[in-house]
Amino acid sequence: MRISTSEFQRQAVQAMQDNQARLAKTKLQVATGRRILTPSDDPAGARRILDLQQTIQQQRQYQRNGDAALDRLSLEESALEGVTTALQRVKELAVKAGGGGLAAADRAAIATEVSEVLAEVLALANTRDAGGDYLFAGYRVDTAPFESSNAGGTTAFSYGGDDSGRRIQVGPSLRVLSADSGQSVFVDVPTQAGGTRDLLSTVQTLVDALQGAASGTLDEAGYRSQLAASQDDLDLALEHVLTVRASVGARLSQVEDQQAMAAEFELYAKDSLSALEDLDYAEATGRLQLQLTILQASQQAFASVQGLSLFHYL
Repeated sequence: MRISTSEFQRQAVQAMQDNQARLAKTKLQVATGRRILTPSDDPAGARRILDLQQTIQQQRQYQRNGDAALDRLSLEESALEGVTTALQRVKELAVKAGGGGLAAADRAAIATEVSEVLAEVLALANTRDAGGDYLFAGYRVDTAPFESSNAGGTTAFSYGGDDSGRRIQVGPSLRVLSADSGQSVFVDVPTQAGGTRDLLSTVQTLVDALQGAASGTLDEAGYRSQLAASQDDLDLALEHVLTVRASVGARLSQVEDQQAMAAEFELYAKDSLSALEDLDYAEATGRLQLQLTILQASQQAFASVQGLSLFHYL
């Protein structure tokens, strides 16, 4: 079957265009370093690439969340360390206050120092994070969790936060408590009497006993009784704070372990993505040269057909 000159020209043009398109695609692959430029190049591979990209973004989000959780937990640990130190100092002062031979002025001086330590504990209970949120306020982050008031010479403390702890998603199935509520740390503190009481009031009770003994409004027997009760309650308060600190430490380890796993999984996903997406430069360069040669040949063939057609017209 003979092919007309016009049909041969059409086929030559089509071949030349196809070769140009393949060459342009290979050039783009080399320029971008990507094997798959459009989903049609490899539909299954393109879907897998999308899945891996989403996985990588998700793992990065978990790590960012983990960083935020670590910051808050570390801040809580630091605050509770300060509270621990303060309570230990108050215990030392309570022992000193129980010593014999103390004058009223001595007890008044101890009361002043305990009051100063109590102010430190109050400040720690109202710790703010880097964003200005109150750490121990639960979800009421704009509200100072603890305030003191004095009515009729009696100092009292109130809690303005809620009893919810803020949780952060740091893994596919792990939401970690990033900070304990002030309710659980400072309010629901056990006492030797078996009812709970806020930690600040426990320390204030010692201050009241010392001031009462110093001013003479509290007799020696009453003073000794309140002092002994305060010492027992301080022991329980310190034990409570140490228990919370242990929980914080466990959560810090948990988040760090989760971040390590997220980083490892991200690395695996990146390797898998590279295997699917990255171009084999050696193969692509060889293909580029071959396609360039084929294109040049098709251009020469087209030129020959054009010359033959012109000869027939002449």
